Amino acid sequence: MGAGGDFEIFHDGSHNYIKGATSDQDIIFQGSDGGSAITALTLDMSEAGSATFNKDVLLSDNSALRLGTSQDLALFD
Repeated sequence: MGAGGDFEIFHDGSHNYIKGATSDQDIIFQGSDGGSAITALTLDMSEAGSATFNKDVLLSDNSALRLGTSQDLALFD
C-alpha cells in the first residue's frame, strides 16, 4: 500500500472486513486484463462507498438486482 494510511483485513468471528482506516480514502480493485492494467472497481469513501464499476455488473440466472432500503425496486432475470 502507498504512503499515508493503514489498511486492514480481519475477521471478528461473524464477519470478514476489508477496511481503509484513512478518512475518505477510496478502495480500488485493480488487475490485469490481457496484459493491460485495469481498475475493475472503485469504492468512493468520500461518497459513503459509492461503487463505480469499469464495465458490466453480471448476475447469475435466477438472481435479482434489488434497490432501495426496502428493496422496493427489483430487476429479475
